[in-house]
Amino acid sequence: MKKGIFIFVLSLTLSIFVSAAEAEKTSVPPATTMSINGVIADLDTAETLAGVLVKIEGTDYVTLTNLDGKFSFKGLQEGDYNLELSYISYEEVKVENIKAQNETQSLDLKLKSE
Repeated sequence: MKKGIFIFVLSLTLSIFVSAAEAEKTSVPPATTMSINGVIADLDTAETLAGVLVKIEGTDYVTLTNLDGKFSFKGLQEGDYNLELSYISYEEVKVENIKAQNETQSLDLKLKSE
C-alpha cells in the first residue's frame, strides 16, 4: 500500500515538472508532422504502466505515460530517435533507432521489474 502511494505521489510530481518543461519549449515549425506513439506494459503481467518516464535522448522531449500506459511525441522532424524509459522498481531501457519517417510510428514496449 505504501509503495502504491509513493509511486502515485512520484508520478504526480514528475508530471508537474514535465508540464512545466514542455511549456518552456520553443514551438516546432508546422512543416514537421512526424510523431512517435506507444504503450508501455510490464513484461511478465502485460499490465500497462502509468507514470513511466519516457525521454528522447539528446532532446528536451520528455513525457510520462498516462493511466493506460500510453505516451506520445508529436511535431518531430524526420529521422532516427533513441528513447530512454525509466520507472521505479523496473530496469531502465534504451530503445534505439526509432525511425520517424512516416506520419506516425507506433511502439509496443515492455519493461522488466527488478
